Parts: sequence; C-alpha cells; structure tokens
Amino acid sequence: MFIFFLFILFFLTIIFFIRKNIFFKILIIIFFIIIINLFFINFVKIKRIVNFLSPPNDLYYPLISTPLSITSNVYKLTFINKYPGNHHLSINMPFKRNIGETGIIKLNMNCKIYNGVELIFHKENIQGSPFWGDNFGYSYFQYEVPYILPRSIPLQVEILLIGNITEFLFENKGAQLVIEKFSDE
Repeated sequence: MFIFFLFILFFLTIIFFIRKNIFFKILIIIFFIIIINLFFINFVKIKRIVNFLSPPNDLYYPLISTPLSITSNVYKLTFINKYPGNHHLSINMPFKRNIGETGIIKLNMNCKIYNGVELIFHKENIQGSPFWGDNFGYSYFQYEVPYILPRSIPLQVEILLIGNITEFLFENKGAQLVIEKFSDE
C-alpha cells in the first residue's frame, strides 16, 4: 500500500515539473492534498479496501479456536485483532449440515472482553444464529475493528456458555469456539 502511495506521488511530481501551466500545477497540488488526506486520515478505510482487493494470506485465520469441553462452560482466552473490519464470535462445527438443519440443542452465551483490567465490551444471554457456507455453526455477535474493539492490542475474553453443553456437544461433536475475521462485503 505504501509503495503504491509513493508511486502516485512520484508520478504526480514528474508531471508537476514537466507542465508549465499554473492551473494544472494547482490541480496537482490539490490532488496531492487529497491523497495525503485519504492516506493518513482514512487509513483504516483504505486498509479495508486493500484487504478486500488483495487479502493477506492469514486474513481469515481464526484469532481464537478452542474446542468446547463437556467439563467446562467458562472460557478465558487472549486474542489480538490483527486487521480492521468485521469480526465475529461463533461456535463452528467441523462438518457441514444441509441447509435448513439448525440443530435442536442451542447454547446462549455471556461475553466480556477486557483490555487489561478495563471492561470494554459486555453482552449477556446472546442467542446464536445458525450460518452455513464453508463451515457450519452459530454466530453469536459481530464487532468492528477499530470502532468497537481496538486493533493490535492483546484482549482477554471471558465467555460463559448457558445451556446443556453435554447435549449440545453430543449433537455437535467437535464444536469449537472461534473468533475470526468476517467478510466486509
């Protein structure tokens, strides 16, 4: 991205010195100001567009992926939001189901996210919504980085699963708690 920005500035600088027309030079200066404004002030929005057009290899790798256990309904984990944009917390299954199969046993969840000792996000009794695609699962909530949660800072998440986890795991073997980057479309 930075190389692209430098290329545009280099190209405009060459045009600036080649042209003799003062009106054209003023237009180039205005264009310089607009580009610098877009690059520095709206860097997050530009980064999202770049990630959409040319995504990094690890863009959609889970930030957290931990298997659910019959013996525990509380999970305390640490994660870092690496990229700006939409993210979501979900319970994913390692297999696909047919569209229309949502499962009988459902879990609700309480979620607290801390930055050190400061509580920065809190939701209670969240119901999961089923989703299909490359995998199957229940999406509990979405958040946007950096507007709701910060980027590049270690965050601690505390999740309490509410419901019959034994029956849920019997129906959904291999279920995992996942926080991952979600589509910005």
